[in-house]
Amino acid sequence: MATASALSSAKKATLHLVERLDEDVAFEDILYQLCVLETMQRGMKDAEKGRMVVREEAKQRRGPVAEGGGMHGALDVHQVNRAPGAS
Repeated sequence: MATASALSSAKKATLHLVERLDEDVAFEDILYQLCVLETMQRGMKDAEKGRMVVREEAKQRRGPVAEGGGMHGALDVHQVNRAPGAS
C-alpha cells in the first residue's frame, strides 16, 4: 500500500490536472490525461533509479517493428502535449 505522502502527492497532482481542464471535459478525456500523468510519473521514477536505456538500445531490444506501425501500447511523447480531443 502507498504511503500517506505518496497518496497526498497523487491527490494533489490529480486535482491540479482536473482544475486545468475545460469545464465541459468528458470522463474519457479525464481518464486519458490521468493515464498520461501516471505513465510520466512512473517513467520519471524509473529514470531517477537509473532504470532506463538509450533509444538505440531500446530499438535493438524491441526488434523489428511492422512497417508503418509504432510500438503498440506505448506512449507517444507527442501525445502528451496535445489537448484532449485534438488530433
